[in-house]
Amino acid sequence: MKKLLQLFIAAVSTFTVTASYGATLNEGFEASTANGSYYTTATTVTGDACKWSLLESGVFSNEARTGTKSVRLSKQATSSLTMTSNKSGGAGTVSFYGRKWSSTEANAVIEVQYSTNSGSTWTTAGKTTVSATTFTKYNVTVNKAGNVRIRLAQTSGQRAIIDDIAITDYSAPSAAAITSPANNSTVDFGTNAANTTKTMPVVVKGSGLTSATTIAVTGKGFGVNTTTLSASKVNSATGGTAQVNFKGATGGTYSGTLTLTNGSIKVTVKLTATVSGSGTSTPTTSPVIKTPASGSTVDFGTATPGAQTLRRPPR
Repeated sequence: MKKLLQLFIAAVSTFTVTASYGATLNEGFEASTANGSYYTTATTVTGDACKWSLLESGVFSNEARTGTKSVRLSKQATSSLTMTSNKSGGAGTVSFYGRKWSSTEANAVIEVQYSTNSGSTWTTAGKTTVSATTFTKYNVTVNKAGNVRIRLAQTSGQRAIIDDIAITDYSAPSAAAITSPANNSTVDFGTNAANTTKTMPVVVKGSGLTSATTIAVTGKGFGVNTTTLSASKVNSATGGTAQVNFKGATGGTYSGTLTLTNGSIKVTVKLTATVSGSGTSTPTTSPVIKTPASGSTVDFGTATPGAQTLRRPPR
């Protein structure tokens, strides 16, 4: 029996609590008991969404708050709030509302840290400086999948108040892609008069791109106004625009290709156009007089005085 009890105690001591909180964990400490002072040793308190270990911080009901309670960090640079259980959906973005306790307090620097091994080690995802005397929302991106714990750790400054912590689920970033125009789609310039330029805007959109998209046009009569579009433009909601142009000199049908390239991603767009009538070709050389030859001679021979001599024009 004694040995079984020892095994049970050992199992409990290594048990890791993992909880599911839905898409977002929301913590306002409304369910916590307001102790009205700082915990000088790490103390576990029950919040709305999970349990937290508070160090050099406490739950207050008589401080600035968004509901009935909030957490105040002390003047120590070692104040912290730490989740004591894992969040199973990972962590996407951590946000919280913070403010200085008073205008005379030194700005509090708060690191948002995460742990993927149940609190054994911690990594800093980002930090914020709480400088306002009214509640301000702060956001830090974590983007960690799996079981995650979050800790807000003050590293410098003085008293600050924290409320309404929110931790969204991890969301895998979308794969890099050029989403518009579609691969193998066609841009048709229609029927055009000869030697007339027509321009068609092509909107280029994408997602997850980290480098510029290069643009190339081939085909007689086709051209484009730019050879690159930045990743920020292509990834934006409105995308980036390339102005593709066409000018045909003679009647007939024309075809070309617009190629968009970003790393291993390649999108090909067909270009088509028609020129009505026979058109007029633009001369490639200046007009010349082929005969008579420059510098040649016309010889009138021996003329009789007073007589008119006629010479046959050269052939």
